[in-house]
Amino acid sequence: MQSLTPTVASFDDPLQDGIAGTERPAAPPLARELSLLGLVEVLLKEPQQLDDLNRDEARQAELMPRFLAISLASFALFGVALALILHFTPAAAYPHRLLPVPRANLADGSGLALVLAYSLGLVAATGLCLPSFYFFSLLAGVKMRLSQIVSQVMCSKATTAVVLIGI
Repeated sequence: MQSLTPTVASFDDPLQDGIAGTERPAAPPLARELSLLGLVEVLLKEPQQLDDLNRDEARQAELMPRFLAISLASFALFGVALALILHFTPAAAYPHRLLPVPRANLADGSGLALVLAYSLGLVAATGLCLPSFYFFSLLAGVKMRLSQIVSQVMCSKATTAVVLIGI
């Protein structure tokens, strides 16, 4: 016996591909097809597609160095911008009462130290925290391998670095 209740077709239903106006979403591009700038574009515009790319274990070994390169480049660019701002800001603009901010001088290497602190320091701190991330994920009952955790952390670090550049 047939049901008399009407059914509503879902756009995610693969059986509805023949109906006009419904299309399957495009498959995410392979990681090999994405350049570094293409990956940054996916990171900014398509976060769901980025998650799909990052969850694929076959692509993680290819994506992790790219995420690291995006992070290092973005943190270095932010460090250079901050060093230039601190170098060219007049001394009267510094808040002396609340927090003494040292001037970043480009001639004595303190500007370079600031760039290295952002680019290498934040990535090295993440590397030191990876065993803790793995341990606490096991305590929480999440069954993830260390490579999956590293991939998620590198994706998050790249996202943070690109957002920092935007700020």
